[in-house]
Amino acid sequence: MTNQDIFNRDKEYIFHTYQRFPVAVRCGQWATAEDYEGNNYIDFGSGIGTY
Repeated sequence: MTNQDIFNRDKEYIFHTYQRFPVAVRCGQWATAEDYEGNNYIDFGSGIGTY
């Protein structure tokens, strides 16, 4: 599965009520995340939809 596969599924099944980041997160731990193509990210947007 690739990032583009996830983006295509998102367009088909999810109602877009807000803008999304162009990242398809496969897994994460603490403040880091990895996408389906092996790119790693640091979470600088934490707390947007969390308690």
